Amino acid sequence: MLRDDHKAATLKLLYVCLMGAGLVITVQPQPAPPSIYSLGQAAGTLALTAIAVQLVLASRWRILERGVGLDRIMRWHSANAKFIALFVLLHPLLLFLRQLLKGDIMAPYTMYGTDILGGVIGAVIIGIIWISVLKRKQLGLLYERWRLVHLLTYLLVAIGLSHSLLLGSDIKSGRPLYTWWLLLAAVSVAAVVYRYVVRRITFAGSEYEVVANKLETHDVHTITLRPTDGTVLGHESGQFAFLTFTSEDLPVEEHPFTIASAPGGDTISFSIKESGDFTALLGKVERRDMAHVEGPYGVFSNRSMPGPFVLIAGGIGITPLMSMLRAMHKEGDTQPQTLLLYANRTQGDIAFLGELAAIERGSDWLRVVHVLSKETVEGMRHGFVDGLVLSDEIEELTAPTYFICGPPPMMDALRTTLAELGVPDDQVVTERFAL
Repeated sequence: MLRDDHKAATLKLLYVCLMGAGLVITVQPQPAPPSIYSLGQAAGTLALTAIAVQLVLASRWRILERGVGLDRIMRWHSANAKFIALFVLLHPLLLFLRQLLKGDIMAPYTMYGTDILGGVIGAVIIGIIWISVLKRKQLGLLYERWRLVHLLTYLLVAIGLSHSLLLGSDIKSGRPLYTWWLLLAAVSVAAVVYRYVVRRITFAGSEYEVVANKLETHDVHTITLRPTDGTVLGHESGQFAFLTFTSEDLPVEEHPFTIASAPGGDTISFSIKESGDFTALLGKVERRDMAHVEGPYGVFSNRSMPGPFVLIAGGIGITPLMSMLRAMHKEGDTQPQTLLLYANRTQGDIAFLGELAAIERGSDWLRVVHVLSKETVEGMRHGFVDGLVLSDEIEELTAPTYFICGPPPMMDALRTTLAELGVPDDQVVTERFAL
């Protein structure tokens, strides 16, 4: 099993300890209880600490990701961003609360003059980043432009560190807060160096040639790649990688896609649904085009788990589960009993329909149930994967482990349904990855 929940819990505790240390270091020299002003100083320290953590979370540090999963780290990244916005807001509000309550809204400028400009610019940058997150669809921001906006975070770090050093009398005085400031600066630089230097050196030779582009359904492409140096990415079933095509017909953009093939082959394949401006161009990928692959990442895998398994897929969420099934089929017939519940709108939307039927016919461990929401087909269930379907189909399986991958509303609903059916949370594994 790739997933390590103990490590995830330890990292959460480490985060709490880091934030707590920043708070204590800032307010400890002050008389007890701390003043409103010192709490404003602490908010600034916590904002800087959270920003440094943000860079680490975005670095794709393999030691950090292993056992935790990049999808979970990105959820932490999103939650941490909210703390950054909160602390940045509280910082000036608490520092100048007395003056502001008296109606003196110019107090920050009166006390510090143009030296507050860095703080103002930092607050504006955070606002721009948040607008790009919350209003991405309304603004029509393409993926790469959205990522460019996020690069402002690095400017935010530089501004935040210089602003705190310029105006932070406690930092300049050489007290423990100065040591904390140096630590945050070192962590920030290390995270940037890892992401843009170490990581690129590590994956510099990971070049692949396109050997096939197969249309699985009307909008799902399976692109098969062969490494130029003969060394295939060492992945486990269910993991994903970042893929960058260098085709003349596609923009040079990096996107995460699940590896659909089983481990151990001389090629790897990605089955991708046309669902956006970039993926709509995948039909133009041709043989002999080149691609750069970075990975593997993720912990959504049933490797070394005893089973039995209930695999639930919605649409293109079948890809990690297909990798698991292919690996199990490749390993032979002594596999745990496995039920696949595969939800689609119509029969024409079912990817790998023939291959799934062939694996099912050739094994005594797999049973496939198709569930269609917009079409009635003999031999397939109509409706959704709900409590009724689950109760009907899993009776013969004892304490199975559930792997669920599909649209977020579907996964949320299924988690609730499984909880109502008495399934323990530690028997339900989901992958929720979006950038």
